[in-house]
Amino acid sequence: MKHLFLIGFMGSGKSTLAPLLSKKLEIPYLCTDLMIEKKEKKSIAAIFSSHQEEYFRQIEKEVLEEICILKNPYIIDCGGGLPVFNPLSSLGIVIFLDIDFDVLMSRMSLEQIKKRPLFQNYENAYKLYQQRKGIYLEQADIVIDASLKTDEIAEIIQQRLKSKN
Repeated sequence: MKHLFLIGFMGSGKSTLAPLLSKKLEIPYLCTDLMIEKKEKKSIAAIFSSHQEEYFRQIEKEVLEEICILKNPYIIDCGGGLPVFNPLSSLGIVIFLDIDFDVLMSRMSLEQIKKRPLFQNYENAYKLYQQRKGIYLEQADIVIDASLKTDEIAEIIQQRLKSKN
């Protein structure tokens, strides 16, 4: 088994899905954003505020390199920009959680939006969503409708992984 990379735009459900999928598949999971926060001892928003995006992307790349040397497979909950700056296709199975932008926005609370530095402006966030969606699709081995319930998504992923083997 290879690493399973969950990709998708901020708020697509990666962090909710990862622990559920981990239980179903009996594979541990990691969250790149949490790994970065632990490494830097700061929130993602604080890192962006004090160091800007370029610094964040460098730390993100270092975290990905740490993950890739792990011998056992993991489910990787990837930050929204990780696959944009780091191609994942050769590193494992890439699962894109595809969701309509308006559905995504309706799911998120104001507090969640405040925690996401690239989400502060609706129009800019939508443009970013459009840009990233094409990149996500290019890298994806599996594309899932993320507007479904989390347990349904996990079941579909499990079935698709079985059919891939």
